[in-house]
Amino acid sequence: MKRDIGVIILSVLLVFALAGCKKNEPAESMMNHQQWNSLTTDQKHIKVATELKTIESAGLTVSANEYYFTDRLDYYFKENPTDEIFLKEVIIRIGLTNGVIH
Repeated sequence: MKRDIGVIILSVLLVFALAGCKKNEPAESMMNHQQWNSLTTDQKHIKVATELKTIESAGLTVSANEYYFTDRLDYYFKENPTDEIFLKEVIIRIGLTNGVIH
């Protein structure tokens, strides 16, 4: 029961966070595994750092750096090769799930 409430709260927070962050979302921030894997490590870090700044400007607190998220995004796209998703959405999911975005 306690876990169910946590999942509900997490889902509500994700909806609000995404609503605050998706103002005129550029098409280039959509990613799939091929696009992500074609980036160099430096390009991945720059993309993630840019998204983290946008997330923070929407009022959320991020307590992990771009290296943390880059590693988890590498894993995400390996495990979900057919997904095409906004990079920011995956970052927020990862952050909320792991307690590094509040």
